[in-house]
This record gives sequence, C-alpha cells and structure tokens, in this order.
Amino acid sequence: MREPCADLHTHSTCSDGTQTPEEVVAAADFSGVAWLSLTDHDTVDGIQRAREAIRARDLPVELITGAELSCHSDADGEVHVLAYGFDETDPTVLAHMQDFREQRHVRLARMLELLRDLGCPLETEDVLAFCRGESVSRVHVASALARHGYVANPAEAFRLYLANGAPAYVPRKKYSPETMIPMIHQWGGVAILAHPHYFDASEADDAGVEARLERYVELGIDGFEAWHPHVDKRLKRTVRRLARRHGLVLSGGSDSHGSWGNRPRVGGCTVGYVYVYELLDRIASSRGRMTGRETTAPGGCPV
Repeated sequence: MREPCADLHTHSTCSDGTQTPEEVVAAADFSGVAWLSLTDHDTVDGIQRAREAIRARDLPVELITGAELSCHSDADGEVHVLAYGFDETDPTVLAHMQDFREQRHVRLARMLELLRDLGCPLETEDVLAFCRGESVSRVHVASALARHGYVANPAEAFRLYLANGAPAYVPRKKYSPETMIPMIHQWGGVAILAHPHYFDASEADDAGVEARLERYVELGIDGFEAWHPHVDKRLKRTVRRLARRHGLVLSGGSDSHGSWGNRPRVGGCTVGYVYVYELLDRIASSRGRMTGRETTAPGGCPV
C-alpha cells in the first residue's frame, strides 16, 4: 500500500498555470496525493476555490494554504519563498497580494513598450487573453508573442525577449528576503526557500551552495525545498544536512504548471508524510507564536 504523500508546490490559472484550481484539486485526487498546497505566484485567489472543490466532492485531500512569493537579493538575484499555513483572508496578506498584482500590471505595460520598440507590438488585451486570473506574468506575454507569430513558441519568447537580461525583461518590484521572511512569520506562516537548484547552478561545489543557503538560515528561513524536479540527489543531501544542523523542515512538490513547460504534473514529485507532519508542526508553532496559543485542526492535526 502506498504511503500518504503530499504535493506542496503547484500552480493554477490564478497565476501562470494552465489548470484551474478545481482542476489542480482533481489532479491531486487522481494521483493519490493526501496533502496539497496551491502555491500560485504572489496571489491567494485560488485557495478558496480549491478548498470548495475539495469540500464539494468530499475528497480525501487536505489543503495547506500556500503561495510562492517573489523577492530579490542583492547577492542572489531573484529568489522565491514558499509561504505555508497562513490565513489567506488576513487583511495584511491581501494588501501585500494587491500591491503585487498592481505592480505586475505596471511591469506588463513596460514590457509591452520594450517589445513594441523591438518590432513585436502587442496590446494589453492580447496578453490578458491568456491570463485567466488577475496575476499576469511573463508566461502570458510569451504565449501572446507565440500566438501573434513573433516567435515559434513561448520558450523562444523567453530566450529572445523575456528572460533575465533579455531586451524586454523588466524586473519585479523588489522585496528583499530580509523583508519577506519576517512578513510571512507575521502572517503566522512558515517560510520555505524554493527550488535551491537556482543556487546550485551558480556555485562550483557543495561548500559554496551551503554558504549561500546558510545566509537564509540567518535571515530566519524555516526550511528548504528538498523535493523538486530539478533538485538532484547531491543537492538534496546538502539541504537535508543543513536542515538537520539547524532544526529546519523540508518540503517540496512537482512545481506543476499544468501543460506549461517540462515540469511533472500534479503528484509527479511528492513529499513523504513524515516531512508533512514536521511542516504542520512548524505551522502550528508559528501560529501559536502569533496568537499566543497552539493552533490545531479538527482531530488534533496542526494546520
């Protein structure tokens, strides 16, 4: 019998995935995932929809509140932090997400100006036609470029125009990890450093990777993403060693975007139940620090 497992890194049409929150839930159930987190980029719009889909079908899937938050480090460039276990209806959470949503539209306008100067004119509506939520991203711009024949496919759009350093790249609003990690804790959430292979790609050896990840331990990170399609066995050993050394938790998931990219589908990369319980305990402790009391779900399971 297969042991219970979790996919704690998934995306829906509320950010840059191709599946609706309801479809992500259905995919999780089909793949036998017992715990699911919808971690859309800088938005919580899909969480209630996912929760309602689970409730409507009475599925044996527990939803852990999540989001993948963007920040920028002077030393490391763009960094993503996964936030888990917070209350997505909290006004401070919603204010942050609204600010990011508005900044994404400012960013889109600037990208369209640059693309027009490069001979690839697009209208805002051309991009929003691919955006089924309110969180517009480069993925949607890439799809519009392909649809209008400026590139052969969205991957080429990134390579030629939209990747970091390309001529139409526009950086996001820069929240620093020093700001983001305490903000997540103030929400009562747990902060996990996403896809550490970003750091592995720029370092020559394990010691270099460890030194860079240690900086995030000093900033108060709660753990690392150890299970991810692009985290190999060597890097997994490194982050597990760091987690043991500092008493941190480990998480992970498919990073599924539906049919977009070459990532696995929901349930294609999972986390064992032992690590899920450790994450849930950490969430309960974080909420307890915020409220002054321990927080548990029905049946005594911390959330």
